[in-house]
This record gives sequence, C-alpha cells and structure tokens, in this order.
Amino acid sequence: PLAEHALALAQRAWSDDPAVSRDRAALHLALGEPREAVRLLRAELVHRPDHRGLRDDLAGALLADGQPGAAYREWSRLASSGAGEDAGRLQRAAGRAALALGRPELARVASRRALAVDRGDGEARLLLGLALAAQGHGAAARAELAEARSHASYWSSGCALLGGDLRVERALESLEERSEAGAR
Repeated sequence: PLAEHALALAQRAWSDDPAVSRDRAALHLALGEPREAVRLLRAELVHRPDHRGLRDDLAGALLADGQPGAAYREWSRLASSGAGEDAGRLQRAAGRAALALGRPELARVASRRALAVDRGDGEARLLLGLALAAQGHGAAARAELAEARSHASYWSSGCALLGGDLRVERALESLEERSEAGAR
C-alpha cells in the first residue's frame, strides 16, 4: 500500500508538470501524430493558458497538423509579447506558417520584424525572399535570397524548415522564368 501511494503521488506530481505534456506532444509529433499532440497541448493550456512554451509547441503542432492559420495566430501573439532573440524566432515561425497558409504578405511582415531584431538573420532573409518571390517582386526577392545564401548555417536550416532546398530552388526558377518573360 505504501508503494502504491508513493507511485500515485509521483504520477500526480509528474502529470502536473507542463514539461510532461510537452514531451508527450513532441513524441506524438515524432510519431507523425500531430492531431494527438494538438489535443494534449490544448488540454494542458486549459490549466496554464499563459504558458508561452506550451503555446509555442501548440503552434508547431498546429502547423504539422495542417492548420497554418491557427499556427500563425499563435506565433504572432507570442511574438508580439516576446523580446530579443525569442521575438525574432517567433516572427520567423509566424512567417513560415504564413507561407504555408499562402499569405506571402503576412510572411513578408513577419520576416521584416525578425530582421528588425537581427539584421543578419539569414533565415528571416530566406523567408523574406520567398515572400517577395510569391508576390512577384523578382529583383528584391533575388537580392534577399542571395543575402540569405551568404549565411550558410541559416541557409541549410532555413531551407529544411521551409520544405527543403527544392522548394527554394523552385522559387528561384520561377523568378528567372518571370524575369525572362518580362524581358521579351
């Protein structure tokens, strides 16, 4: 009985820790079960509605679950009350969600806000370049993408987050095609 009581107390204490829900949600994401991760995080947020880490994780799970609009809203709210590098990271995340949503104008705003935090943020430059490309601003997009590419560490991680080098290369090809068509 004493061991059972100790186990019950340990389980209760463990389940009251938001890190447990975050870890379980991360496991579900790794297993390709984003909907379950969203469910777990939302359930935890009922008890801790102001927990920034849970909200950040929820936004990531929402994006993985194919809900970029909801992810964008979460990350935008977090970024508006964040500071420093955290605000830049959250703005980049909001920008990725905006691109997934098909809203390059929102991605453009979010990436510019991230660049306001750190002018050398290569991932934010990559996002800005893709947003500009999607809006048909070829010269500006090429300049931003060239600048992003000069930040090698950001380029590879940013490309991976945005669907890989292929997506970025397609955006560059599209810019070239538009440029050639406009020259004719």
